[in-house]
Amino acid sequence: VRWLSGRAEQSLSGLADSFDTVICSLVLCAIESPSEYQAALRSIAQTLSAGGRFVIVVCNPEGTLDGDTTIQRRITPPGASLSETFTWEKQLPSGNLRHDVHRPLESLLSDLAGLGMIVTSATTTGGLSLETLQPSHDYLILCGAKTPGATGLNGTSRHRKPRMAHRPPGNPAVLCYHRVLPDNHNDLVSPF
Repeated sequence: VRWLSGRAEQSLSGLADSFDTVICSLVLCAIESPSEYQAALRSIAQTLSAGGRFVIVVCNPEGTLDGDTTIQRRITPPGASLSETFTWEKQLPSGNLRHDVHRPLESLLSDLAGLGMIVTSATTTGGLSLETLQPSHDYLILCGAKTPGATGLNGTSRHRKPRMAHRPPGNPAVLCYHRVLPDNHNDLVSPF
């Protein structure tokens, strides 16, 4: 295991096509800057080997306006629309506030497809809606592959000759892409 920290485009330079699997959990929905968001997506795509798999977890874009859940209280701007990008706050069970960015699902899928990352499955998970007492679908898990020429849930195809990575069987290279939280971050589960 090797730990790299710093800005992705700098820390991961020289590692193009190096990873068979990239896991990016709750990073993209925390990046407010459009250019930093695009840089994060490029870093994922560039480090992922041809045919490599990815798992990307984001705050579910389809649930941003659904109200409070057992996992979070959603504080969204008045007039917010699921079809637009906007910043909102969530209050976690610890009471801490965190900024998140809502990006329409179609935009996220298009951004991934534009980099040759084809989503093949999507699953939601989360807590319970405090209003309806139904599953809240707080998070969206997108799985797919860097598959030039294939079509997935993104509905887009890419046509490029893949660069093949050769590794011994049973020795996959995996990148877990995440943001490091400050030392004073404390979000232990506690009741609202």
